[in-house]
Amino acid sequence: GATTVWERWNGWTKENGPGDPGMNSYSHYAYGACCEWLFTDLAGIDLVEPGYAVARIRPRVGLGLDRAAASYRSIRGQFRSAWSTKDGQVELAVTIPPNVEAEIWVPCRDLATLREGGAAVAAAKAELVDGWARVRVGSGDYRFTAAYEAKRAVAG
Repeated sequence: GATTVWERWNGWTKENGPGDPGMNSYSHYAYGACCEWLFTDLAGIDLVEPGYAVARIRPRVGLGLDRAAASYRSIRGQFRSAWSTKDGQVELAVTIPPNVEAEIWVPCRDLATLREGGAAVAAAKAELVDGWARVRVGSGDYRFTAAYEAKRAVAG
């Protein structure tokens, strides 16, 4: 399969092989810009320090969508972010690779509603900042849930 974003979706077909390179850029940045937005904004996977030693997961929840998911293979391992909303609740599942610290930002109306793996998150581990619960974590898999304001899109 392709490892870059091609200019044309039919740049290679089983029937004809590769298309005419005069009409098909095999690394087409125009589409790549959209892809970056999907990872860093919609899924919220972003770096805080070079090389992803410290990362941030702060997805845009809402925007007319009820779920989104993405994974990103960095030099340190694979990050994953998947969120969904239903009935005023948000669920955010995150994977942080080994030897990485991360800030997880969960849209949250009230810290009392914030859960990780079904258990309440202690107030000492999270802070509420402008409608977001910020939690600092190490490597691992996490599943956060919280009540959030479904009436507006939450931007990252």
